[in-house]
Amino acid sequence: QEYDEVLALAASCNVPIDLDDDTFIIDGPTHLRSVHDLASVPLQQRRFDTVLEIFNKLLGGLRVPSNAKRIHLVGATHHNIGIVHSCKGDYENALSSFRDAVITREQCLPPGHPDIVVSLMRKGMAEFALLMHESALASFQRALGFVPASDATKAKILNNIGVVHFFNNKLPDALRAFTFALEIQRQWLDTPVRRESIVFGSSVTLGNMGIVYLARADYDLAFYVYEEACLLLTSSFRKDHDIVLSSLMHLAISKAKNENYDNAIRLFQGIMRSQQSRFGDDSPEVTESTGMIGYLYIKSVNFQSALECLNKVQQWQTKHLAMDHTSRKMTRDTIQAIEKCLQGSASMWV
Repeated sequence: QEYDEVLALAASCNVPIDLDDDTFIIDGPTHLRSVHDLASVPLQQRRFDTVLEIFNKLLGGLRVPSNAKRIHLVGATHHNIGIVHSCKGDYENALSSFRDAVITREQCLPPGHPDIVVSLMRKGMAEFALLMHESALASFQRALGFVPASDATKAKILNNIGVVHFFNNKLPDALRAFTFALEIQRQWLDTPVRRESIVFGSSVTLGNMGIVYLARADYDLAFYVYEEACLLLTSSFRKDHDIVLSSLMHLAISKAKNENYDNAIRLFQGIMRSQQSRFGDDSPEVTESTGMIGYLYIKSVNFQSALECLNKVQQWQTKHLAMDHTSRKMTRDTIQAIEKCLQGSASMWV
C-alpha cells in the first residue's frame, strides 16, 4: 500500500522513477526539489513510513555512478532519514542513519562544516535516547570542538552536554555546562531583536539549571532561575502557552520544595485559571492542577480545602478513567484518609 501511494504521489509531482532499480531518477535540482515536495505531503500528515519509502528511493537514485559528484546529497538524505526515524521513536534506526550521515559528510565536506556538526548533534541525541550516555557525550563534545565560541549552536550543544552529565549524576559538571550555555545565550538576548528560538533555548537552559538546583536541595536558587525563565518566556510567548505554563509549574514546585505552600498554591491556581480558559474545566490539564493544589493543601494541613480539590479530581476520574485505573485508587484512598483525619479518627502524619 505504501509503495502504491508513493508511485501515485510521484506521478502527481512529475518525479521520474527507474522501475528496474526501484529508485527515483535524479538528473538535477528540479528532480531533487520535486522529491522533497513529494515527501512533504505525507510528512505533514505524520505518515512516516511513506516518507521513509520516498527518501530510500531518493537515496537509491543518488547512489548511481552518474551522481557521484552529488555525494553531499547522500549525506543530507541519510540525515533526513534519521530525523524521520526519530519522529517515529525508532532511535536505533535513527542512530544508524545519523552515523551514515556523519561518515558521508566527512568524506565530502571540509572539517567542522556546519552540516557535520548538525549530524553529530543528532547522533548524540539518538544515543542519549538509547541510554548510551558516554557515546552521546563523545558525540556532543566532538561537535562542540567545531563550533565558534559565541555561536548559538554552541549553547545548544553545551545544554545537551549538561543534560548528559545530569543523568550521570555529575551535578557540578552539569551546572557548569548549563552556565556556559546561558552565557552565550545572554549575548544573543541582548540584541535589539529577540528571536523566539533564542528565548526558548535560554528558558530551557534556565529550566535545566533549576532542575540541578532542585536536585541539590538549593530551592531558593531554583526559584530564582525558574522565575527568570518565566519572565523571559512571557516577553515572547502567550501567558497560556505550553512552555510558559510548564515554567510556572516548575516555579510552583520550587516553592513547594521550600515548604512555601501558600505561594505554591497561588501559583498553581494561576496556572489552573489559564488552563480553564484554554482547555475548559473538564480537561485533564485542569484536573492535574487541581490534584496538585489538593496535595499542597494536605502539606499545609488544610484538609477541608484538600478534600474539596480531591473530590473534583475523583469526579473527573470517574467519568474518564477505567474502574481499575491506579489513579482512581490513589485518589480514593487519599480521600478516605482525609475524611478520617477530619473526623478525628486518624492522623495524616507519617
